[in-house]
Amino acid sequence: MSETRDYSYKDVVMLLTCQVIAQHFSENIRSLSHVRTIWTSDYSNDLLSRVENQISGLLGSNSRVELKSATVKLNEVIEPAIRDLSTLKKQLDVDFGANESRHSIVLNSLGFSGHYGGLRNGSQSAVIALLYAFKQGLLDPLRQEILDCLLLI
Repeated sequence: MSETRDYSYKDVVMLLTCQVIAQHFSENIRSLSHVRTIWTSDYSNDLLSRVENQISGLLGSNSRVELKSATVKLNEVIEPAIRDLSTLKKQLDVDFGANESRHSIVLNSLGFSGHYGGLRNGSQSAVIALLYAFKQGLLDPLRQEILDCLLLI
């Protein structure tokens, strides 16, 4: 009997996501049990157990290989991104440092104010959040202003 999947991700990604959800569900079972009476500690433990059984049963030792491979690929992207974002931040500090209010606006617009601290810790979520904020905040006028600063060098 062939298996059909309603998702486009690899099995390991889907099951690890389910595991995180089940763990959070288990951690918050006291407040969630008020929503549905069948949601009990036993229910959450059983759910977590079933997910973990699927991880070890269906994926077996392949899951470790796939997880390691995914981590290596992610680190190949994250590490250069951290380096590039750090370099850009230093350049922005130099280029806009003389005007403190504009410097603050630029850093805030590009997400550095809220997410840069996590880069120093190597936080993947901070890198992703900063890259997303950067993408959203780098509007054409700001992009041109940054490019104009580069041309003055």
